[in-house]
Amino acid sequence: MTKYIVEDLKARDARIGIVTMDVEYGKVAIAALKERANAYKLPPPHVEIIDPGAIDATSQVLGLGKAKVDYVILHMGIGPTAVVVRSALKFKFSPTFFGTFYSCDEEIIKLGGKAAEGYIGIHSFNPWYHKSPGMDKLREITLKYDPVKSRNRLYIQGWVTSMILAEAMKRAGKTALNNETLTDAVEGIRDFDSGDICAPITYSPTQHKAGEYCRLYKADVKNIRFTPLTGWIKP
Repeated sequence: MTKYIVEDLKARDARIGIVTMDVEYGKVAIAALKERANAYKLPPPHVEIIDPGAIDATSQVLGLGKAKVDYVILHMGIGPTAVVVRSALKFKFSPTFFGTFYSCDEEIIKLGGKAAEGYIGIHSFNPWYHKSPGMDKLREITLKYDPVKSRNRLYIQGWVTSMILAEAMKRAGKTALNNETLTDAVEGIRDFDSGDICAPITYSPTQHKAGEYCRLYKADVKNIRFTPLTGWIKP
């Protein structure tokens, strides 16, 4: 997100804030943002902490406004994210809000309403309604067994995890499938194509992250959807 702010939005003097929780998940994000801001020679980011069950974000919004931030990264769950954007609207505070993995969900648009205008989310997986061969198959099979209207990205993440496991099992083979051969098979996966559910997946004996790519999306409040702003990008 820092890369996008500086390089795509050309905000080379950007003041960035972050709202997150006082847990390890939040601390890691704060450290990463500080490191990136320093790398781009930006001012140190302004930090606001919020409780996971917060129903009001007045103090956080006032703190961000006092710091005169232009961009705010929301690194938390759906509930507090929606609370922050609604509180910002109440105080007529209008930076560009960015939401990380768990803050990129259509429920935020539903809960935020008008306050979600201009909201940008970042995620490793395309949404349920994305048109691609992999997502078309996901929808077809899901609706066959459980005819619901839609599924969120956590479901899609689980689907891709299962795709990776199934691919590794195929590579290991029925007659030689055990812990060791399965591990070797996973570590041999290179540029595995999910059908554009996510970016190509690669593992190695020393690389156990499935990928380092993500995509930015902008909230479409009218249709309660996220529309892509970028292709798959790597920081």
